[in-house]
Amino acid sequence: MRENLLSEINYKNLEQIEDKIWSLIHDAVVNRDAPFRTPIFSNIEDGKPNARTVVLRSANSNDKNIFFNADFRSPKIKYLKENPQCHLTFYDKLEKIQLRVTARSIIHYQDSICSSAWNKVNHFSRKCYLYEKSPGSEINSPRSSYPREFFENGYTLNQSECGYINFCVIECLFISIDWLYLAAKGHLRASLNYKSKSEPSFTWISP
Repeated sequence: MRENLLSEINYKNLEQIEDKIWSLIHDAVVNRDAPFRTPIFSNIEDGKPNARTVVLRSANSNDKNIFFNADFRSPKIKYLKENPQCHLTFYDKLEKIQLRVTARSIIHYQDSICSSAWNKVNHFSRKCYLYEKSPGSEINSPRSSYPREFFENGYTLNQSECGYINFCVIECLFISIDWLYLAAKGHLRASLNYKSKSEPSFTWISP
């Protein structure tokens, strides 16, 4: 529960800080109202940064990774194939915690991770992957490219399976976390480096 996550920890202890970070991330996977549920994901496209909000779907504190769903036709997939480096920004107003994460992306398409995630997408949400036009495509009127027959008559769960061809999962392997705690008595900041998962390094840095 949210109330338990808001309990006091020792913000001078880096191990406790890391535990708190992953508690907030894991809570966001199951709690739709959690602030960490919708981080900002950014990558480089045509030499420029591009950012958007994504929805956290899964996380693993042992492997130091998170997952979110995407449309395989989206332009960001092309650019992530060219340059898998990416960044995520999380912010929790109540906790007064900001995370800036440097990560490496892995695109899961038509594999076991993709299939497992697709099976968890509910009937209604599969609508996102049934659009006839790819994300970012120009259209000649202010309407979606949702198939007219589905718009007028709805669609069955079996019919929604045709959206799987457009579905993928993006995994973000954390390389480092820049943690910032906005305290009234003085901000605290630390860097958590995961280049070596077996021996992560923690460093205090100036806010």
